[in-house]
Amino acid sequence: MLSSLSLENFKSWKSISRMSLAPITGLFGTNSSGKTSIIQLLLLLKQTVESPDRAQALNFDDDRSKNSLGTFRDTIYQHATPAVLNWSMSWTLPKPLKVMDPEQKNAVLFAGGEMGFSGEVTQNGTGRMVVTDMTYDFADRQFAMRRKGDTGEAYELVAQPEGDFSFRRAQGRP
Repeated sequence: MLSSLSLENFKSWKSISRMSLAPITGLFGTNSSGKTSIIQLLLLLKQTVESPDRAQALNFDDDRSKNSLGTFRDTIYQHATPAVLNWSMSWTLPKPLKVMDPEQKNAVLFAGGEMGFSGEVTQNGTGRMVVTDMTYDFADRQFAMRRKGDTGEAYELVAQPEGDFSFRRAQGRP
């Protein structure tokens, strides 16, 4: 169950800092105050995940979309440039999750009952959307993919805190 949501620079919202969500959450406010924008962000993320186009940072609209938001710049708060969209959310898992140590039989590396995800998307010099950061939070740890430098296409994988976990490159299966 989704338990919190934060965002920066989305539609009418400059910033929402950790909005708590519960099994029943009501959004109340005057007309044009941004209630629908919160739902639209969730729908944007959902249709991006469901999109077959993996080269697309965010799916604002296609022939299968239920949520048509226009362009990246259309959704940025006050159409600011440079345009940067940030979001984060956390949710409670249906049952606690254990990450096992592949080196030691039956040893648990870490475990927890809540998980989080955050992302940051911006535009490069050509106006193309690029993901600059994607981070998962689990059991007081962060696992991130971050863009190296401002113009490079390379990413780095980062685990925090360092020490009990590291990323290893493995050969894919044929």
